[in-house]
Amino acid sequence: YHTLHIAVHHTFGQLCTVISLSANSISFAHVVKAMEPLFSALASRLVLGQRMDFRVYLSLIPVVGGVVMACAGSREFSWISFCAGMGSNAFFAMRGVVSKVVMEGSSKDKLKPSKSDIGDKMNNEEN
Repeated sequence: YHTLHIAVHHTFGQLCTVISLSANSISFAHVVKAMEPLFSALASRLVLGQRMDFRVYLSLIPVVGGVVMACAGSREFSWISFCAGMGSNAFFAMRGVVSKVVMEGSSKDKLKPSKSDIGDKMNNEEN
Protein backbone atom coordinates (compact mmCIF):
# COMPACT_ATOMS: atom_id res chain seq x y z
CA TYR A 1 0.00 0.00 0.00
CA HIS A 2 2.69 2.51 0.99
CA THR A 3 4.84 1.85 -2.05
CA LEU A 4 1.86 2.60 -4.28
CA HIS A 5 1.08 5.73 -2.26
CA ILE A 6 4.66 6.96 -2.67
CA ALA A 7 4.67 6.08 -6.37
CA VAL A 8 1.41 7.97 -7.01
CA HIS A 9 2.75 11.11 -5.32
CA HIS A 10 6.02 10.82 -7.20
CA THR A 11 4.29 10.29 -10.54
CA PHE A 12 1.93 13.24 -10.18
CA GLY A 13 4.74 15.42 -8.81
CA GLN A 14 6.84 14.60 -11.85
CA LEU A 15 3.89 15.18 -14.20
CA CYS A 16 3.27 18.61 -12.67
CA THR A 17 6.98 19.43 -13.01
CA VAL A 18 6.96 18.53 -16.70
CA ILE A 19 3.81 20.62 -17.27
CA SER A 20 5.41 23.56 -15.46
CA LEU A 21 8.59 23.25 -17.51
CA SER A 22 6.69 22.98 -20.78
CA ALA A 23 4.44 25.97 -20.06
CA ASN A 24 7.26 28.42 -19.38
CA SER A 25 11.01 28.79 -19.06
CA ILE A 26 13.08 26.37 -17.07
CA SER A 27 14.28 29.14 -14.77
CA PHE A 28 10.72 30.20 -13.91
CA ALA A 29 9.69 26.63 -13.14
CA HIS A 30 12.70 26.14 -10.86
CA VAL A 31 12.00 29.40 -9.03
CA VAL A 32 8.47 28.18 -8.27
CA LYS A 33 9.79 24.77 -7.22
CA ALA A 34 12.06 26.50 -4.70
CA MET A 35 8.94 26.65 -2.49
CA GLU A 36 9.06 22.89 -1.86
CA PRO A 37 10.62 23.26 1.62
CA LEU A 38 7.60 25.35 2.68
CA PHE A 39 5.23 22.68 1.41
CA SER A 40 7.25 19.97 3.20
CA ALA A 41 7.10 21.88 6.49
CA LEU A 42 3.35 22.41 6.12
CA ALA A 43 2.69 18.79 5.17
CA SER A 44 4.72 17.53 8.13
CA ARG A 45 2.76 19.80 10.45
CA LEU A 46 -0.70 19.06 9.04
CA VAL A 47 -0.37 15.33 8.35
CA LEU A 48 2.09 14.15 11.00
CA GLY A 49 1.48 16.83 13.61
CA GLN A 50 5.23 17.42 13.66
CA ARG A 51 6.09 20.86 14.99
CA MET A 52 9.49 22.12 13.88
CA ASP A 53 11.64 24.64 15.64
CA PHE A 54 10.52 28.21 14.99
CA ARG A 55 13.89 28.92 13.33
CA VAL A 56 12.98 26.47 10.58
CA TYR A 57 9.82 28.44 9.82
CA LEU A 58 11.76 31.72 10.01
CA SER A 59 14.28 30.38 7.50
CA LEU A 60 11.46 29.85 5.02
CA ILE A 61 10.54 33.55 4.97
CA PRO A 62 13.41 34.60 2.65
CA VAL A 63 12.63 31.67 0.35
CA VAL A 64 8.96 32.61 0.06
CA GLY A 65 9.84 36.29 -0.30
CA GLY A 66 12.35 35.54 -3.04
CA VAL A 67 9.87 33.43 -4.97
CA VAL A 68 7.18 36.10 -4.65
CA MET A 69 9.58 38.80 -5.86
CA ALA A 70 10.86 36.69 -8.74
CA CYS A 71 7.36 35.75 -9.90
CA ALA A 72 5.94 39.25 -9.48
CA GLY A 73 8.76 40.78 -11.48
CA SER A 74 8.72 38.16 -14.22
CA ARG A 75 7.61 39.28 -17.68
CA GLU A 76 7.11 35.64 -18.59
CA PHE A 77 4.72 34.77 -15.73
CA SER A 78 2.36 31.92 -16.59
CA TRP A 79 -0.47 30.75 -14.35
CA ILE A 80 -0.29 27.26 -15.85
CA SER A 81 3.41 26.98 -15.06
CA PHE A 82 2.95 28.51 -11.60
CA CYS A 83 0.03 26.24 -10.62
CA ALA A 84 1.72 23.13 -12.01
CA GLY A 85 4.89 23.99 -10.09
CA MET A 86 2.90 24.47 -6.89
CA GLY A 87 1.12 21.17 -7.51
CA SER A 88 4.49 19.51 -7.96
CA ASN A 89 5.62 20.98 -4.64
CA ALA A 90 2.54 19.61 -2.90
CA PHE A 91 2.87 16.12 -4.39
CA PHE A 92 6.58 15.87 -3.62
CA ALA A 93 6.03 17.15 -0.07
CA MET A 94 3.40 14.46 0.50
CA ARG A 95 5.72 11.86 -1.00
CA GLY A 96 8.28 12.90 1.58
CA VAL A 97 5.77 12.61 4.43
CA VAL A 98 4.61 9.15 3.33
CA SER A 99 8.23 8.04 2.88
CA LYS A 100 9.05 9.25 6.38
CA VAL A 101 6.18 7.25 7.85
CA VAL A 102 7.30 4.13 5.98
CA MET A 103 10.99 4.56 6.90
CA GLU A 104 10.18 5.03 10.57
CA GLY A 105 8.00 1.92 10.52
CA SER A 106 5.60 3.64 12.83
CA SER A 107 2.98 1.40 14.42
CA LYS A 108 0.74 4.45 14.63
CA ASP A 109 0.50 4.95 10.89
CA LYS A 110 -1.34 8.23 10.42
CA LEU A 111 -2.11 7.53 6.78
CA LYS A 112 -4.16 4.36 7.17
CA PRO A 113 -5.27 2.58 10.34
CA SER A 114 -3.99 -0.96 10.64
CA LYS A 115 -6.22 -3.91 11.42
CA SER A 116 -4.71 -4.18 14.90
CA ASP A 117 -5.57 -0.51 15.61
CA ILE A 118 -9.17 -1.12 14.58
CA GLY A 119 -9.31 -4.25 16.72
CA ASP A 120 -7.80 -2.40 19.70
CA LYS A 121 -10.40 0.34 19.40
CA MET A 122 -13.23 -2.21 19.27
CA ASN A 123 -11.83 -4.04 22.30
CA ASN A 124 -11.53 -0.80 24.27
CA GLU A 125 -15.10 0.20 23.44
CA GLU A 126 -16.39 -3.14 24.73
CA ASN A 127 -14.65 -2.72 28.11
